[in-house]
Amino acid sequence: MQSIKLLVVGDGAVGKSCLLIAYTTNAFPGEYVPTVFDNYSANVMIDGKPYNLGLWDTAGQEDYDRLRPLSYPQTDIFLICFSIVSRTSFENVRAKWYPELLHHAPNVPIVLVGTKNDLRGNSEIKRPEVTAAEANNLVRELGFSGYVETSALLQTNLKELFSLAIRTATSPKSASSSKKKGGFFSSSSSTSSSKSSEKPLPIPPVMPPAGKAPWIDIITSCYDKEMRETLNSESFSDVKFTFFEERPVYAHRVILCSASEFFRRVFGYTLSSDQAEYKLEDLNEGKVKNIRNVIIKPNEKNDDGTKSSGEFVEISIDSSVSRRVFNRFIEFLYTGVLNYIDKNDQIQETITLAESVSFKYLASACKNVLGGNEDLNPSIGTFLNDQLGETSKELFFTKKILSDIQFIVEGRSIFAHKALIFSRSNVVNALIGRNFIEREGKVEMSDDVTYDSFMAILEYLYTAHAPIEEGDSVGILVLANRFDLRRLVSLCELYISKEIERATTIGIFRSELDIIGLLMCAQRHNAPQLEKFCLHFISSNYQPMRRRKEFVLLDEKTKKHIEDNQWPPVHYLRAVEDYEKEMEKLKSSSKGWFKK
Repeated sequence: MQSIKLLVVGDGAVGKSCLLIAYTTNAFPGEYVPTVFDNYSANVMIDGKPYNLGLWDTAGQEDYDRLRPLSYPQTDIFLICFSIVSRTSFENVRAKWYPELLHHAPNVPIVLVGTKNDLRGNSEIKRPEVTAAEANNLVRELGFSGYVETSALLQTNLKELFSLAIRTATSPKSASSSKKKGGFFSSSSSTSSSKSSEKPLPIPPVMPPAGKAPWIDIITSCYDKEMRETLNSESFSDVKFTFFEERPVYAHRVILCSASEFFRRVFGYTLSSDQAEYKLEDLNEGKVKNIRNVIIKPNEKNDDGTKSSGEFVEISIDSSVSRRVFNRFIEFLYTGVLNYIDKNDQIQETITLAESVSFKYLASACKNVLGGNEDLNPSIGTFLNDQLGETSKELFFTKKILSDIQFIVEGRSIFAHKALIFSRSNVVNALIGRNFIEREGKVEMSDDVTYDSFMAILEYLYTAHAPIEEGDSVGILVLANRFDLRRLVSLCELYISKEIERATTIGIFRSELDIIGLLMCAQRHNAPQLEKFCLHFISSNYQPMRRRKEFVLLDEKTKKHIEDNQWPPVHYLRAVEDYEKEMEKLKSSSKGWFKK
């Protein structure tokens, strides 16, 4: 089987790694992870002949301009990649990549590759596109072997590209060109016509593989469990549902209104898309199904002495509805989880209640149980959790309506609702509990808490989602750790790791992002996954990182870890120095490869 070495070059983040991974695995790899140097392999059949295709990936950042050419020897075909939505990457084909290959491997054929074809014509992309005509003109101007436009995401033209590359590399014309003498890295196998006295080129040292970046795991949401805890605790409740000769069920208007149009109409806090609210006389005259009467009482304090939402509502439920069925309905509104023992556990009665209050999701979940399709119910629950959070944000977030607590941040007052933020963590519970909160229902945050970061935290408490992309991700991480919101910490860790990758696509030494500062922040604020990621990134990019002014700020233990795990390792860099010295000797010699 003939072996072919194919090597890919191009600017950072144009999609070189995605191209190779998508071709070899038939799957798109997802988020951008900057390559240092990586290799792939594939066995393919072209025109009835088997080939072992060695695929060599390279780093496009300027920090690796010295090491990258050491991968070029014995290359049979080069791919120069640019993104069709990055004119800079296209201009660098002529300005950087072609001159580099011409210097180091002048007789090796080149195929030009346009990546991210799926973005062509996308109105959301404001950058000017590179047309196919421009690319083909460049191919003719520089004498490339062809141009192929691809999409790793959609698998567009991947097989066509690599088939063209293999055919080009194995064509008689390419074989003839590769035997010509010349170039910094001409292969010693092409010296058959040279004088036997000429000294062969030294072989560059083999670059050891760089380790993969540590994976950052997102902690699974416990929104449903937290909401169940809020319901079961009965803390801050302002609604009591009563039943004939059975104990009552306590709940919270802000949660019931966020989860159900029926209760928004009952309590009078409707959305623009809802039907009109029920009149109090209709509720008390039995005109609203399942409700016998409603009593509203002014109430300034909860049982624990803390500020309440201002009213306490008592609703008598019709005797046709059992407490068990109604409580199941309330639990489902809070959690999105259907709680039952078996199919005979009043499931049909629950469907009747769900249909009478126009809550189709509970009816669907019950029908799934009766039909043996209960495995579909978790997706319903996830949807309802998200919907509850979004509706609570629309109805109540930072609004005075039903508010029972205020946070003072940077001198600004923020209205909030204890039921919607309770049970997220012990720290949050303590913050809004009677031992901490002031008598008038206000909590003043410390001076180091910024308004924008606190608002992001509060939004997460309401919805289980935080606007990390629009805000200060580091500030949010710091506060999330302070409030012991471990899932939010993990979300920030992932986002910041991607910011590091995006900020270093062109260069690491000159990047405006302070990665060492992020490492130190992660160490101080209990973000172990981000700490490991930063340590790996700094170690794997040791040469450019150690030249940054922030490097001296690292403590000795951290610095030693980075030095012990640096890539490329010291032994390889020494071998590179020896190799470069040998090449310089050959250059200056009156005989040998570089004699003109």
